[in-house]
Amino acid sequence: MDPLSIILGILGLIITVLIAMIPYFRKVYFVGPELTIELIPDGGMSMNCGLSGKNDTSKGYVDGNNAIYVFEVTWKVNLKITNNSNITAYYPKLKFLNQQLSFTKLDNLETNTPIQGNEQIVLKGKYVMYEEVNGKERTQPNGLPNNFEDLKILLEYKNPHKKEFYTIFSNSSELEKNNYTRKKPKEFI
Repeated sequence: MDPLSIILGILGLIITVLIAMIPYFRKVYFVGPELTIELIPDGGMSMNCGLSGKNDTSKGYVDGNNAIYVFEVTWKVNLKITNNSNITAYYPKLKFLNQQLSFTKLDNLETNTPIQGNEQIVLKGKYVMYEEVNGKERTQPNGLPNNFEDLKILLEYKNPHKKEFYTIFSNSSELEKNNYTRKKPKEFI
């Protein structure tokens, strides 16, 4: 055998092994779960907490028709996380931007509980706001709170090979609701 055919044979083996490894590297480094977030309004209430200190008491009484009251406005919201793939998502974590308002109360997303393929998790949340207005001007808790207009949520998770993936949820009507990326967004670092 001449040296050229030996080199070509070895080169052919190396190329064959490299081509065979491409699906493995693709699966380990590039294929991951695809999780989506959805905010679903679940009702709410507006509760009168009494008269406000802003009322005019110079006449010795408060005019009931024009009285300013303190209202506790509560929105109930379900945060639904859906795994839209057949790949299990491990170590899921939710993060909110620091400067944004978020939920007053939100069920805990168990970091050590994986989200199986095609599975949904619903976290119950509550957002409470206080306002001082007369009864006719009080906010009705229909839909989502106006403060959630620009809400952004980051959902971090890993594939079975411990590679990180991210879903950025934006409640803005101008942007796509869920964006998927492999790099952690700078605004959440």
